[in-house]
Parts: sequence; structure tokens; C-alpha cells
Amino acid sequence: MSAARRVTAILCAGAVAAVGFADAGAETTPATDAPQSMVMTLRLENVAGEELWGTDFDWVRRSPKEVVTLGASTNSIGSSEWTYVRGGLGGALADDLFGQASVEIGAGEQAGRSFDYRKVRSRLTRVELGGRLALFGEVQAYDIDRFESVLLEAGVSYRFSRPLAIRLSYLESVSGNWDSRIAAIRVDVDRALDYFFGGATGVSTPDLTNVVAGLEPEADYSEVYAGLSMPIFERHRMVLYLSQAEQGAIRRRALVVTWQRPLRGPKKGAP
Repeated sequence: MSAARRVTAILCAGAVAAVGFADAGAETTPATDAPQSMVMTLRLENVAGEELWGTDFDWVRRSPKEVVTLGASTNSIGSSEWTYVRGGLGGALADDLFGQASVEIGAGEQAGRSFDYRKVRSRLTRVELGGRLALFGEVQAYDIDRFESVLLEAGVSYRFSRPLAIRLSYLESVSGNWDSRIAAIRVDVDRALDYFFGGATGVSTPDLTNVVAGLEPEADYSEVYAGLSMPIFERHRMVLYLSQAEQGAIRRRALVVTWQRPLRGPKKGAP
């Protein structure tokens, strides 16, 4: 596999992974009651024998009505690299109905050739039974180099008790050069240390010349993952996450470390 094709494969594998581990990329962000916080993430992945390093920095502002995020990500493997900025907004649209939207825009270089990076996500979540049951639907659109796709995801999550919650989801592409059908499960156990684990299975038919050259037209996809979230210092929190995914002949292993540091909010009584 050429360097250019390998990097595009990693980019798209990351897109698959975001579905496979049930949005763990977003949900491993530690929870905090701080009105503002800085989230720093270090990612180390091994994809088909190649090492990828990635770092993310995000600013998060929470209020009773909305959540706003702004951030940037930089990634490199060998002589190739790509960087993008992102922004997100979420909040209540009506009683028990919540919306989220995010945009990522950037660019990169593969073996001396430039490419664009664009990603858009939009999600609606309906909460029932006092917050124990949640139904959600999401649209994801990707435009990365010569790779384009629109994917629809739907799912349900249910909290059986204080420590245990389970989520099921299904994703399918509806356009573009990546035909995918993936089902996923995630389990969360909330205790002094919060644990989560899960997996995904399905099939994917990527464009062979741009995404994962050398695979058959249709390749099976599978993933397993596990992680934990723990407090460190005063009001700081860290998440450790491990995953392994396989798509045809491609194997991807990932280690992700996320640290959330609360920032000082406005003084009491300030407007």
C-alpha cells in the first residue's frame, strides 16, 4: 500500500472507528461540572504496521442551556500529516429533545500531494422515562481527499440502574464511495472509576483506489474496545482507552489518553 493510500485508509478507519466504538471519540471526553474546561488528547495508533501520532486540544463551555466546543487536531504518520479545526454546539430544542451539530475543516499532505479534510455531524436525541431511555438519530458527511460519503445512524440507550447503561446503534451509508453497514454495542458502568466497553461488527465496501487498496470489494469489519475514566488531582479527570479493529487484511490498534482540566469561570456576582 502506498503512503498516500495508507494515510487515507487511516483517515477513513478513524471515521469507521467513531461508529464502531459508539462515539467513544466524543464520549471519552471526561464529564465535569466546571462551566469551562480544556480537554487535551493524545492518540497513538498502529495501522497495518505504521505508527500514527495525533494530538487534540478542545475548549468546552457548559451552561444550563447549551454546550459550546472549539478545538484543533493534528496528526502525522511518516512523511504525511493533516490538521483541522472544529467547532460544535449542542442544547435543548424542546422538552426532552436535544440537538448537537459539529463541523471539522482542515487540510493535509500525502507524500507531497495536498488534500482537503471536511466532516459534518448532526444529531437529535429524544429522552424518555425521566432520562433513563434515549432515542437518537445522526447524519455524518465526509469529504476527505477523494473519499466522500453520507452516513445515517440510529440507536437507543437505556440506563437500568445507577451504575449500568447499555447502548445499541446501527449505521449505514446512503451515498458516496463507501458502502457500510455496522452495528455496535456499548456498556457503561458508573462507579468510583467509570468503565466502558463494547464492540462493533458489519461490512464495508470502500473505494479500492483511494481508501484501503488491496482489500476485496467487500470487507468484514469488527472492533472491540474498553476504557476507564478516573479523577486525578482536584476536579481534573483522565480517560484511558484501548481498541482493536480489523477490516479485511487491515488491523488497527489504538491507545487514547484524554485529560480534562477545569478552567476558572466568572467570579460569583459577575454579569
